[in-house]
Amino acid sequence: MDNISENTWYRLSNWFMGPSLSLEAPASFPGVPGKAIMAATRSARGQLWKLTPQGNDTYRLTSSLLGDGISLEAKSIKQGRRNTVDLVMGKTSSAIGQLWKLIPHPDNDTYRLTNLLLNEKYSIKYVEYVGGKKELFMDKTTDSSAIRQYWRLTSNGSITYTAKDTEKWMSLVSDNALLSQLSLPGTHESMAMYGRNSTCQEWTLLQQLRNGLRVFDIRLRYLPGEHNTNFSIHHSEDYQHAFLDKGFDHTDDSLFFVLDECLSFLLQNPSECIVLLMKQEKSAQNRQTFYDAFWQIINSRGNQIQIDKLFYRGNVVPRLGKSTDADSARGKIVFAFVDGKDDQLTTPQRGLYWGNIDFQVDSTNLQPGQQPGVDVENHWQDSMNEKWGKVVPHLDKALQCQPSNNTWFITYLSASHAPALGWFPKDYATYLLPKLQNYMEGKLAEPPQIWPHGRYFGTVLMDFPNSDVIDKLINASISYQYPMPT
Repeated sequence: MDNISENTWYRLSNWFMGPSLSLEAPASFPGVPGKAIMAATRSARGQLWKLTPQGNDTYRLTSSLLGDGISLEAKSIKQGRRNTVDLVMGKTSSAIGQLWKLIPHPDNDTYRLTNLLLNEKYSIKYVEYVGGKKELFMDKTTDSSAIRQYWRLTSNGSITYTAKDTEKWMSLVSDNALLSQLSLPGTHESMAMYGRNSTCQEWTLLQQLRNGLRVFDIRLRYLPGEHNTNFSIHHSEDYQHAFLDKGFDHTDDSLFFVLDECLSFLLQNPSECIVLLMKQEKSAQNRQTFYDAFWQIINSRGNQIQIDKLFYRGNVVPRLGKSTDADSARGKIVFAFVDGKDDQLTTPQRGLYWGNIDFQVDSTNLQPGQQPGVDVENHWQDSMNEKWGKVVPHLDKALQCQPSNNTWFITYLSASHAPALGWFPKDYATYLLPKLQNYMEGKLAEPPQIWPHGRYFGTVLMDFPNSDVIDKLINASISYQYPMPT
């Protein structure tokens, strides 16, 4: 179809419902296909669709959020004695349920979406019933007056290799850049998707990586197994169905493995770097016991040369550099160890030691347990207004830094004040993220004379991040003028 480009992102809205709702590929767990949904139109990668020709006037529909490996599929599901057809996001394959035809309306620019699995006898339809029930399904194709079966494709930008290619954005950043000089998007409690009122994320770790996030807050529980010791991932008491390493003992209900997913991503995207903040969350051990188990896991990945290609080997902030350089960060995981309430993880074999970063670290006035080289805003129990009132001056402080400054600024855009006020991480994110976006838009719009080297926001760790904020931080990193090494 000549007017549909495979190099364009499209938003799909229903003719009857109008542009306020869009077809969305929701975040889903590995091996569990999520159903496609209709959601309020917003800046979400799950609402950006690529239509790739497959021959015979058919297309494959994939989303910016889930990538080319997951496709929109009409899937026959057996429910009792009857079969239904669900719209799911399935693993990309040769299944004919993933091949779609777009049949244009005779009188306007909308299309009917039919599927080879059902021989074009059924079309995608969306209905909201009286009483609130909502249904997105394959319905028997009728004539052109059935406007609930017609969809409008709205162009939402070109698919080109730019700063917004979020899986490879670091390829556009100078080798000279110190990690501490980058404006890095990251997440707080990066694996926290389970637990009553304690969830902090809706994207899996792999989805976070694909969406451009590069700094992750990983909370470890020392867990001896039958054959060896691994670390399960927790948010306080809540187990997150995740472990540090798939090759060591883990429970049968584990869905995610931090190192495996990070290293797999870096293998496919060697231009990138991943920073892992490692902190003991539950069953904290003394330093020696923790590190004995931790380095056993790391050193199981090969000989010294192989390990140096996977994990940054130094103890000072590295430059991004080239992936072939053992002392660079590009293509590698960089560990940053953080103290818990009752434990200290000083002098790691490799990686950085940040000490205690709870509440606040003022690099010009360090307190006991705090380390030089970092400046942190992390008041996580404040009210919403109080929290934002501390975020702004911390970001302002980072902006005032000259490119030669080596202090790593870290701002936690996260908090929780439950059960005292009933404010949970999602409530704070809903309040704080738009404010951060407006703040950064204002700074990025200021004349370049004010910021001759560009804008530096430091590392920002978020709950429930959105693509708009991520893109602002990425753009700041790419456009910054990094000094030559001295």
